[in-house]
Amino acid sequence: MTMIRIPMLSMHSSQIPVRQPRFEKTFSGMYGIQLIASMLNATIYGIAMTMALRYYKYHSKGDTILVKGVVALLLISGSFEVVCTSYQMYDYFVLKFGRKNYSVVAMGKYLGIYFTAFVAQLFYASRIWTVTGHMSRKFRYLTYPVVALSVLQIASGIAQVLLLSQSEIFSGICDKNSNAIFKVMIVQGVSTAACDMAITASFSFIFHSSSSGINSIYGMYNFHVIKMLQI
Repeated sequence: MTMIRIPMLSMHSSQIPVRQPRFEKTFSGMYGIQLIASMLNATIYGIAMTMALRYYKYHSKGDTILVKGVVALLLISGSFEVVCTSYQMYDYFVLKFGRKNYSVVAMGKYLGIYFTAFVAQLFYASRIWTVTGHMSRKFRYLTYPVVALSVLQIASGIAQVLLLSQSEIFSGICDKNSNAIFKVMIVQGVSTAACDMAITASFSFIFHSSSSGINSIYGMYNFHVIKMLQI
């Protein structure tokens, strides 16, 4: 009986063909998403601008300069973000339409977003400081985590923009400083969410500590709302 020998190939043999995965790093399929996002962003900006103009026309007479200045800063940062986003859409759909990769342009829009959140968070921190001063000064420690988290989110946001700006195209982000960018993005997102939760928890604690009945709840609620808007 004839024995048939089947050659055994080593797992490390160079004769075994290895298929390399093919993955084209491109953002060419994001035209629709980017367009819809920019349209929604412009719509919300228009609503915010209308509300701000109505505030200055009808409701700002009794407010302090600080409150008016905060509204102005939010308008400026929001307008800056919309301008940068509009320029990015112009670059995508007019200057470089049809390309498989996008240039990293209009990084200022991220700075506008992070700065807007920073201003709003510091404003709420100042309200917490003011309200707790009318209750008990020992409660002012509630302001510290809000300020710390807001500074952390703006610092990590600036670091993120600096790292992203080192790549001329989006596909280069995956090859250059990808680990650092990923870590900074996590820090920025987590610190922003944590700061918002700290603000909510602080005001919930203030309202709960000030209420001793239904009438007290409504009375203290109105008192704190007024104090949150005035110094």
